[in-house]
Amino acid sequence: MADELSAFLNEISSIAQRDAVYTAESQIPRLLDLKDMKNPYEILILSFDATADDIKKQYRKLSILVHPDKCRDERAPDAFHVLEQAYKELTNPEKKQIHERVIREGRERADNDIKRENKKRAKEGQPLYSSREKEELTRQTVNDLYAEIETRKKNTEKREAEKTKRERAQEVSVKVQARAKHEHEKAWEETRDNRMSSWRSFANNPSKRAKIGITKPAKLKVEERPASAPKVETTKPMGVNEEYKKNWR
Repeated sequence: MADELSAFLNEISSIAQRDAVYTAESQIPRLLDLKDMKNPYEILILSFDATADDIKKQYRKLSILVHPDKCRDERAPDAFHVLEQAYKELTNPEKKQIHERVIREGRERADNDIKRENKKRAKEGQPLYSSREKEELTRQTVNDLYAEIETRKKNTEKREAEKTKRERAQEVSVKVQARAKHEHEKAWEETRDNRMSSWRSFANNPSKRAKIGITKPAKLKVEERPASAPKVETTKPMGVNEEYKKNWR
């Protein structure tokens, strides 16, 4: 009789706790705390094996509590947005497949952790993991995996942003250099006539050249050979020696 009473009281307590969760007062802060959560099953309070019908029913059940048209709380629109985005994730076939792969990997990780821990507990004579502990560990492992994926995604986006920033900076630098070169060449060409005119004026003015020590170049003096020097046959190229021909037979 005592056991039956205890089981009845536990069931009543469980129902009371469950009903307490499904109120606007509890759901609005819960959903707002999960605005960065990427696990839609956690947001919708669903098991990982939930069917399409389960997903639809649970969404309706929660949306009634936080829909802006039914809830006067000023935070209701933000909370409803979080709920709605999670529902869209699970009603999109392609996105749902992605979530299912994440959950499958998370479950495999959790199962491996539980097996290792159960072996350790068995050796130490401690009780093995209960069904509730397994469920909690699996859910936590899946959530950790979602967080890990999100971190990798943000790191990749950060690296891509930095790469794009460097490439844009390089493009700007190349354009600036090209523009500077073009302006320099343009300015040089525009002042060409002035430079030529100045040079002609300077070249034709002896007094200006004399001021900086420039005079007319000295005339080249042709070298005169002394009378005693042997004569050179000018008809033959210089450096050609034909003495070897005298020895021919």
